[in-house]
Amino acid sequence: MGAAGEVWLASGESGDVALKLATGDRGLSAEISALARVNHPNVPALLAADRGATWLVRAYVAGARLTSWAHGRPLEERLRVFGKLAQAVQGIHAAGVIHGDLSPANILVDSSGEPHVLDVGADTRGGALGWMAPERFRGDPASVASDVYGLGALLYALLTGRPPYERAGGAQLGYAAAASLPLPPSSHVPDLPTALEEIALACLAWSPGARPSHAADVAAAVVSARADVVRRPLVGMLEERERLRRMVVDTVRGEPGFVILHGPRGCGRAALAQEAARAARREGLRVREVPLAAARQALVLARERDALVIDAEGAPLPELLDGLAPRTDAGLVLVRASTPARALSRRGALHLRPAALDPEEMQALGEALGATATAAAEAAIRSQGRPGVFLDLIAGLIPAGPELDVLQDRLLDRLERGRARLLELAELVDLPETAVLDRLEPLMERGLVWSNAAGDELYGARAPTGAASPAR
Repeated sequence: MGAAGEVWLASGESGDVALKLATGDRGLSAEISALARVNHPNVPALLAADRGATWLVRAYVAGARLTSWAHGRPLEERLRVFGKLAQAVQGIHAAGVIHGDLSPANILVDSSGEPHVLDVGADTRGGALGWMAPERFRGDPASVASDVYGLGALLYALLTGRPPYERAGGAQLGYAAAASLPLPPSSHVPDLPTALEEIALACLAWSPGARPSHAADVAAAVVSARADVVRRPLVGMLEERERLRRMVVDTVRGEPGFVILHGPRGCGRAALAQEAARAARREGLRVREVPLAAARQALVLARERDALVIDAEGAPLPELLDGLAPRTDAGLVLVRASTPARALSRRGALHLRPAALDPEEMQALGEALGATATAAAEAAIRSQGRPGVFLDLIAGLIPAGPELDVLQDRLLDRLERGRARLLELAELVDLPETAVLDRLEPLMERGLVWSNAAGDELYGARAPTGAASPAR
């Protein structure tokens, strides 16, 4: 039973058929007209209908809902079915018909692995929450672009085993789709080929014009993307990532955004900025990455469809404020800095400091990288929840830095021989505990010194000779 009618299993002249009866005052004329025009092997054919559009008969399909069928199946098999599904939607569009409600409930997969698209043209005024394009919530009619969004949502579910907005529930599903973007699929499946993720997210773009133009384009892209490389996984920091995705949508809506991503090296600022920049590109914004030295000119010249990613790593506060001083028409400004710039809050700048990863997130990151449980556990302690430092430790790299002075070398030499308390280190070098902390802070930033969970014991390990690491 549904909003438009009841569907009964019935006996036809050649076997079982699906008999649909209209309910209430709503007839089935639109669905009858659509099915009469569509002729595709993956769309159950119209067999009969009455002139008053009160009932219709379709070929009967015995099968499981798409998401139920996909559970536990190999990725290659799931993608094969999706390719046929996308081609079926292309056939529907070629007949001049819009589906309007592509969701797992309307896709059945039979025992031979063939997908079948149901309810073609049944009702293009609504759709299933969690699978419906954001423009539909604004009252826009169903279109090829909204069907491509539905395909993207189905692909997302086939790749991850969950819908695009799983964290939202009930009426929040509509709000999430209308105001934000889905979490990238690789957050759920770290070894997912990057190109597959990009196809799904391109289909799920907030802007209809930013999505692929045709369902056939989606099918072809999936075929060529199966063997693509895997991007380094990004886990955790869910609230910060959600806030940035909403800022991208706000920018597309015409509401500018300005954010300072700050914190110590390796805390995940660069990864957050890169993920937001990719989302901005998918929405059709012009993304430019500029160093702080060129920021003043870039801000002055930027326009509403521009998104600037400014690298202010290590810059002192006066230099940071000077570089970001000009007023700008840029739609989105993302600044990666070591220090906050609270004075810019008066101009609407949002400050985000990435949250440290919790033990479960660190474990998931270690598993995604293929690290042993022992190595991941040690790296989790040493990195203190900073994903960039964790990645370097797993890879056998320690963030590069200046040569150690005599005092730092002495402290590190002691810690390499075993754990020590701060008071013991202070007595060793005859300095106050606060002064010892000041000397150890740069070493902790580089992952050479770390503390236990309680913070009352310190450990140390010197970087391998010649080790280097990209700045984070």
